[in-house]
Amino acid sequence: MQPSHTPADFPTAPPRYTPPHDTPPATTVQGGAPLDDAPVGEAPIGTASAGYPAAEASAAGFAPVDDAPVEALPIARVNVGMSVVDSLGDAVGTVTAVQMPGTDVRPDVAAGIAENLVSTGYLRIDSEGLFTTDVYASGDQIAASTEGEPGVVTLNASHDDLHRAA
Repeated sequence: MQPSHTPADFPTAPPRYTPPHDTPPATTVQGGAPLDDAPVGEAPIGTASAGYPAAEASAAGFAPVDDAPVEALPIARVNVGMSVVDSLGDAVGTVTAVQMPGTDVRPDVAAGIAENLVSTGYLRIDSEGLFTTDVYASGDQIAASTEGEPGVVTLNASHDDLHRAA
């Protein structure tokens, strides 16, 4: 018995689609984890966060991300040795330590204040004057910083609002 259909009975298949070389993988993320395990709001390497349009990454099964540029925290632009002025323009002192948010380095202040400083990041400032102690400025008290010689950190708080070392 002959087959009812021969290859000539079928139209030729369309050419196989080959994605562009920069198309992100559609089944796994870095390390081979399934896409369903990708945290929401965080795209795997090679997706929207790396310059791919979010719609294309989402269509490929990747978690959505916000394509808005991320601006660095003001504390990230502060370096040891920079001069510090308060919101009134008065000199406070010189930065002796910079701790980014979330570090486990506890400042020498009261317990409740220390946790707040650790969560926002902080500057330890060597206050000017003979009988002064170090003071701490939280990351959210930094208004601006200007690089150069000397670099200057401007606070959005007065000297009296800073936390004194114990």
